[in-house]
Amino acid sequence: MAPVGVFGHFNFYSDNDIIRLTYDGLCEIQRMALKGDLEAERFIRELEEVLRRRHGDNAVKKLIEVLSPAREEGAVDLPLEVRDDKGNVVARIVDLKYEFLENGKVVDQCSGENCRLRVVVEYELSSDERRQFKMEWYWAEKQIKKDNTTATYYYETARPRVKDDVEAAVLKTLTGKAKRGEVWLLADQLDALRRFKQLRVVVDKWRAGRPNIQYTLRQ
Repeated sequence: MAPVGVFGHFNFYSDNDIIRLTYDGLCEIQRMALKGDLEAERFIRELEEVLRRRHGDNAVKKLIEVLSPAREEGAVDLPLEVRDDKGNVVARIVDLKYEFLENGKVVDQCSGENCRLRVVVEYELSSDERRQFKMEWYWAEKQIKKDNTTATYYYETARPRVKDDVEAAVLKTLTGKAKRGEVWLLADQLDALRRFKQLRVVVDKWRAGRPNIQYTLRQ
């Protein structure tokens, strides 16, 4: 895949075929992703990865700029009702806050392997009691060995602990995935959090600080 101009279009090479994707086409795929199309979400995420590997972080930032108008169109706002499996309203999500953490300390912004993103969910029960649920996103390592080289990649993940059925319903409303106990969240769930106006920009900023791929030679 090679970008042409300033994201005027993309050329995708597959065997002997060339598929050209225009600016409007990219935005339409982004709209599909915002509506819950998992293949579209995966396409956008993998496109960012390819651009980062081949052309660097500036290319990813330019892609984000191009897609920003489409992303804003489908942003979800608060408050948001939380329903259990029977359809009963058990809570309302009233606020979404965030913090950047570097080496365990709250900072204005950070990047790299030691930078984490903490999302703080504030919700109200039917009794008007307000509670918080937190999830902390971090960069986990994945190593791929080929010939004499080991490549270390980084992917986003979070493992919050869900203590009761209400927290499970809150998490399901936000990410589509939930159970009691430890829950393993991955890129698809972070994409779901990006639907919310309060988190969209900060998720993109944190992702832009993804650690670079590291290559080491094995003896």
